[in-house]
Amino acid sequence: MVAQPESVGSTLTVGLTAQRGSTEKAHSLTIEVVDRPDDIRPLATELRDRFVTHLEQENPELGISSETVWTPTITKPQILVVMHYLFFSEEWEMGITWHVTIPENAWSRMYLRPRDQLLPTFGLEIPTYLDPGSMPAPSEPPAEIDG
Repeated sequence: MVAQPESVGSTLTVGLTAQRGSTEKAHSLTIEVVDRPDDIRPLATELRDRFVTHLEQENPELGISSETVWTPTITKPQILVVMHYLFFSEEWEMGITWHVTIPENAWSRMYLRPRDQLLPTFGLEIPTYLDPGSMPAPSEPPAEIDG
């Protein structure tokens, strides 16, 4: 279902069905249609690039490099304590979150989910993204994807 411009401010219900082999799952989502600029993309892209640099050097087996092409999308445009952003490559979903309220707690987390799997398999955290010298370190990926 595609929202028409006149539907801004309305609520849509979207039905999703996923099938893998003989297993089928259905889920519906309620989505508020908003018209907001994506003004967090620059920071999300900067954080993604820091994680990518680390992955290229420390985890080359993942095949992610500065040459990887990503499609960006904001997932939760409202202002939250933790901001959310997704990037998609041909092989990966990269979820980026970052804490925005207190500089001492300005962490950023990243997960990777292979596009042919349901759950994230890899995670990193930058303890203080405001410090350019703060390096990514392994972290537990979340139990579910960000959507």
